[in-house]
Amino acid sequence: MLERYIHSQAVLQQTTLIPSKKLSQYLNHLEKKGYSNRTIQAYLSAVLHCAYWLKESNAMERLTKEDIDFFLSQHLPHCSCLLPFQCYKKMNKAALNRWFEIICLPVQPFQLLSFNEQLVHDFDQYLIDVAGLSPSTRQKRRQVSREFLDWVSRRPNVQLDSLCTRNLTDYISDCALRGVSQGTLAVTACSMRRFLQYLAANDLCPSCVTAYIPHPKVIENIPLTPALSSLERERLLNAFDKNTASGKRDYAMVRCLNDLGIRTSDVALLCLDDLDWRKGVMHLHAGKSRRRRLLPMPATLQDALVDYLCNGRPTTTERALFVHHRAPKGEAVLPSTVRQAIRCAFKRAGFPAASSQVHRLRHSMATCLLAQGNSLKTIADFLGHKSLETTCRYLSVDRTSLQAVALPWPGGI
Repeated sequence: MLERYIHSQAVLQQTTLIPSKKLSQYLNHLEKKGYSNRTIQAYLSAVLHCAYWLKESNAMERLTKEDIDFFLSQHLPHCSCLLPFQCYKKMNKAALNRWFEIICLPVQPFQLLSFNEQLVHDFDQYLIDVAGLSPSTRQKRRQVSREFLDWVSRRPNVQLDSLCTRNLTDYISDCALRGVSQGTLAVTACSMRRFLQYLAANDLCPSCVTAYIPHPKVIENIPLTPALSSLERERLLNAFDKNTASGKRDYAMVRCLNDLGIRTSDVALLCLDDLDWRKGVMHLHAGKSRRRRLLPMPATLQDALVDYLCNGRPTTTERALFVHHRAPKGEAVLPSTVRQAIRCAFKRAGFPAASSQVHRLRHSMATCLLAQGNSLKTIADFLGHKSLETTCRYLSVDRTSLQAVALPWPGGI
């Protein structure tokens, strides 16, 4: 089986660095998930490349996320290996992450963590158990806290238990010098504040410093892209090939976005158990609003879902509503999968790239509800906004109502 994916004798010699049982387990998993022979060959090459870089027998069984990040960011761009390994970052990242999940993840909890990693791990548990944040938000919080701890560890004169406002200002200034956007800097400052509040609650840093983190002011711009008209919506919905299984899936996903105005992350999280066919409602998982929602399913959405479930969805043990039709076949889709499907539909429908934002569907739903005379509170509840300030941004597009409350110009027209 292994020889089927080896493209040279030199690469075949590197398989001795990894136990054949683990390699077979990895290859069996890829075959079961429907990966093509060419993709499996590329993934195997990436795993062997990492093993060759580590130059230690059986090291791949103890591979960590930090090893993968270092390999991708430090070794791959400057790779000088003599063997014919592929150096495409996206492919190597996918292959090594899949190896980590299948081979290394079951034994990771038994490894001893460093002090910084233990702090980040405990902070993440706090974000899950107490704050109830979404996985994507937690990932950003972990990234910022890990980078801040690394920054502190590289400076002998900076200690967690004696942090001062000068240290925090220096760190935010260092982040700004990297050339990141103002929005990214604001997210970094917010993540730092949450992390330092956690540390202060556990007596690991002074509690006073959490109030003095520099926070750039982000000016909210009114969205320039208008809402989709009824004709544009129809053009987009007609851009899907409903004669194919993947086309039925993508059409059902865009129906969720168009008919309910939910986020792509909400679509990716939907499970079969979230659909109540008798009552005609859909249960949404707690997302950014941290609370579950119940939305009615229009007949157009129900028809699209029934067509997909009966005639398009592949056989799988996954309870996720929308799954991959190609490798990894049968696994739940990601929000990026939903976004890519909608972007491709925009392109097929002839929309320019500047007007092909997936969020336009949610924006269009809010604008439609506003035009029908619904109150801000109703729109906020329907969209899952916690704050009315978020919903108020859509008032800028209701020019008819704004004209009615506008004061006359002094001196006449």
